[in-house]
Amino acid sequence: MSWCWWFLPGIRWPRREVSIRQLGAESFVAHIVSSPYREKVIQTFLKYKTPLHMDLELPTLQAIKQFVALGSGVALMPEISVETEVARGELVRIPVRELRVQRKLRLIYRKEAGLSHAARAFLKVAEAVATERAGRYRFQRES
Repeated sequence: MSWCWWFLPGIRWPRREVSIRQLGAESFVAHIVSSPYREKVIQTFLKYKTPLHMDLELPTLQAIKQFVALGSGVALMPEISVETEVARGELVRIPVRELRVQRKLRLIYRKEAGLSHAARAFLKVAEAVATERAGRYRFQRES
């Protein structure tokens, strides 16, 4: 699952890719909750000696998307969380050259124990989504 894409109203940034240094003057709308991904972004901006203006912090991804769509700043968000808005043309995704973060999600369970009906259904859906969106998501059973 791709993470850390640049989302903003399409009129403002017609570029295919931006660099960290190009973002130094932007006002970011951030998630109020600290995470390893947020720390990675902060550290990347520090590494490139670029100011990171997180002027507004909001409690939900939905609120962040709405603020960005209104032109109140830009945000770095998981790609999967903005697929609908990108498809409708409300937001545009622009990769940030220096931010390529991959997120691995794993379901772990005891080898001897069977999975519940819900867990088996979840795995079936996850595998179907990965197959349907070939290349964007990968489903792999590990032993």
